[in-house]
Amino acid sequence: MWQFFHTQVDDLVLFEGWKIDSAGSMVLACAITAVFGITFEFVKWARKKVVADLKLRQDPNASPTLLQALFTASHLVGTFFFALQLTIGYLLMLIVMTFSVWLGLSVVVGATLGFIIFGDRE
Repeated sequence: MWQFFHTQVDDLVLFEGWKIDSAGSMVLACAITAVFGITFEFVKWARKKVVADLKLRQDPNASPTLLQALFTASHLVGTFFFALQLTIGYLLMLIVMTFSVWLGLSVVVGATLGFIIFGDRE
């Protein structure tokens, strides 16, 4: 495992089966990583959008107990999206921790493109 940033094409990404050993496999890995970054931003946007839509359907005059509030549709769906967002975020972090300059840039580019597409939209 590399312990410094490098531009070599010899890498192992996340799983033993995801071995980068040629320029073509690096380009493919960078493309997959960028799509993963876009997906991360999409999940963040979808979480806000879906939870807000579900909350609009709830009775505004209702005052549920804490236990009832934990099991509302909006909270359960929001929890699912949060877990998905957290998982994708940690996987992206692990990809950056390969210390590959190319994969690290792919994470940044993918997340940036995802933010351009989905960020700050109501």
